[in-house]
Amino acid sequence: MAEQKQDIYALVKEYFFYKWTGLLKDKNLGELENMYEFAVLFATFSNEFRRGGKEAVGYFEEFVKKNPTCKILDDVIFVSDDSTLISWAGFYEFEVDDGDKRTIQHAGFTFIFKYNAITEKITLLHHHSSPR
Repeated sequence: MAEQKQDIYALVKEYFFYKWTGLLKDKNLGELENMYEFAVLFATFSNEFRRGGKEAVGYFEEFVKKNPTCKILDDVIFVSDDSTLISWAGFYEFEVDDGDKRTIQHAGFTFIFKYNAITEKITLLHHHSSPR
């Protein structure tokens, strides 16, 4: 079970995070919509509660215009005993275009995923990000 949890940690941090930041960098709204298909989003730079991929893309359409880059500052991943639920929380920072300069926004985040051990697929259920 411990080895399976380590694999899940790697899947979340390496696959999901790098895929997510790559989609932001590439401004790939279609794949972001797919990623948030079953998720709710409380975004860093918005006060709106967004449900599902279409509403999430409404936020990301504006966010990607800022050419964001993201860096994890501190994080922790918890995996349920049966390895089906994953909570990933911590602090990250975004560097974004702000007029003619770049600014950094620090934020706390939580992602909650469902994991299917048969398909080895993670599904995003919840993403909350708050400025700090």
